Amino acid sequence: MSNAVLGAAAVPVPGGKSSLLVQHKLMQKRNSAEKRFEIYGLAAIVISLATLFIMLWTIFSDGVSAFRQTTLSFPVMLDQAMLDPTGSRDAADLGKVTTVGYGKVLATAFKAHLIEKRVSLEGIDDKALNELISRDAPAQLRNMVLANPASIGTTVDFSGYASGRIDGYFKGRVTMESAKLDSNITPEQLQLA
Repeated sequence: MSNAVLGAAAVPVPGGKSSLLVQHKLMQKRNSAEKRFEIYGLAAIVISLATLFIMLWTIFSDGVSAFRQTTLSFPVMLDQAMLDPTGSRDAADLGKVTTVGYGKVLATAFKAHLIEKRVSLEGIDDKALNELISRDAPAQLRNMVLANPASIGTTVDFSGYASGRIDGYFKGRVTMESAKLDSNITPEQLQLA
């Protein structure tokens, strides 16, 4: 906005004359109020951008763990008697074995792995031990076997998801007591990734 406005009243100067070069006191007040308004607006924009940055930082720093899943890695003996009793390796026969059968194979292999790693399983029943493994893990193993039927009867390195409570524990959302974990079990012993 221009400081000089055409048609504005002339400002009186000493000696009774007015001048366009000298601002009237009301115009000075108006200009300083406008300057303060600009500063307030700029401060509001800076504060809102800082708040937005803090909010986005919090969302991404807390939410990045959602893109990771805790996994259990251990060797699994694919028992032919359990997975392919006929020995035909026929896809139709292999498809009849449900995830329940694969869950039993995983549970046996997981327990054997923990014993081999000298993890104390005292006070932990088989049901609680099986709850460390995700419910999706038997389906992962089943899909792996159906994709490669020749692996039946061999030992394969299996990497499957841990249960939600275990995943939450390693992401810091769940405490040891609420996850119902035995304090003797460490991530190194389970080979959690």
